[in-house]
Amino acid sequence: PPNCDRAVCDYLCTDSHQQYLITSAQDGGLSVWDLQTETCVHTLVLHGKFIGHVACHPALPLIVAGSRDGDHLTVCFW
Repeated sequence: PPNCDRAVCDYLCTDSHQQYLITSAQDGGLSVWDLQTETCVHTLVLHGKFIGHVACHPALPLIVAGSRDGDHLTVCFW
């Protein structure tokens, strides 16, 4: 997947089973990393906006990310 070679992340979280690590960066991308294989398995893009927060649901396979673009606030669910 593209954008999986980022070395710096702003926010991170793990899923409830601690199988995946989700990282975010200032380019508006979220990367999903498999902790067993240590590889990036998926990239999610929040329309190129700065991601201010990312969280993983404690029981469901759900990722929530929040961003700000000027006066506009966006919350995305995956």
